[in-house]
Amino acid sequence: MKVALLEPYSVNNCGLHSYTSNVSKGLKAEGIDVIDINLGYLGFLKAQKYIPNDVDLIHNVSSYYYTHGKLPKPSVMTVYDTIPWDHPEWMSLKSNLYHRAFGMRSIRKYDKLIAISCNTARDLRQHKIKQPIEIIHPGINEIFFDEYKDDLEDHLWNDLKFDLYVGGFDPRKNVDLLINWWSDSKYARGEFLILAGGNGWNNKNTYKLIEQTDGVLCIRSPSIETLFRLYHNCLDFYYPSLYEGYGLPLAEAMACKCNVHHFGNSSLNEVKPLHWKDQIKKIIRVYDSLLE
Repeated sequence: MKVALLEPYSVNNCGLHSYTSNVSKGLKAEGIDVIDINLGYLGFLKAQKYIPNDVDLIHNVSSYYYTHGKLPKPSVMTVYDTIPWDHPEWMSLKSNLYHRAFGMRSIRKYDKLIAISCNTARDLRQHKIKQPIEIIHPGINEIFFDEYKDDLEDHLWNDLKFDLYVGGFDPRKNVDLLINWWSDSKYARGEFLILAGGNGWNNKNTYKLIEQTDGVLCIRSPSIETLFRLYHNCLDFYYPSLYEGYGLPLAEAMACKCNVHHFGNSSLNEVKPLHWKDQIKKIIRVYDSLLE
């Protein structure tokens, strides 16, 4: 089986990058012949130009990047969420215009869809999406299942009594609420609150709040090894997001046996730590059904 994976090249160190890179690596590990096609927004709209004639099927692994027109082979798209249509207030005007112009029109042209949560599948049905939808939760990187072993590098974290948040800083992530609650709460156990991540949109006020609040520390774009140590040394993990297509940091924290706190909205009650190897096999079964 030869699969053309349509992947965005302009993302890094975020959930979208984690998903696309792990699907590609996982498929190759299972013996699938994968053609990685990395494109930007405009490249996706002209994707037919870049797809080799000898592939068996096409998988667009990011629903936020849209193709235009009919694709030349059986096709499947991974859909993360329906934020562009249900919550336009959480995106810039430019992003809103792009999603409104191309989004649902593109999604409806794929033969099958993979939703990363039951919540996303329900939201798609509310938008009158009629294609078959397979629900396949994402896995997490295998490092988070490793046994934690204290070493010299970890003494820094052992001496720091901290609570932890991992993720973006855009308004949907609700980081401002967490900072204000943590700084005033008698229930917060940490002497410090570490916010690891920082990417996102419309987050200038969040960075100002971090600077103004005692005990709040920010680690921008942490490595996966740093995240592993943070999860294993924090007192409590907080994930106050207002909406998630899935919620990978929460799954990572669970795998590291953190004491987790999160809201029960959107997909967050579905989250659990899953191995990518098992989830890749489910994706391959979707491919097989497309080629029957």
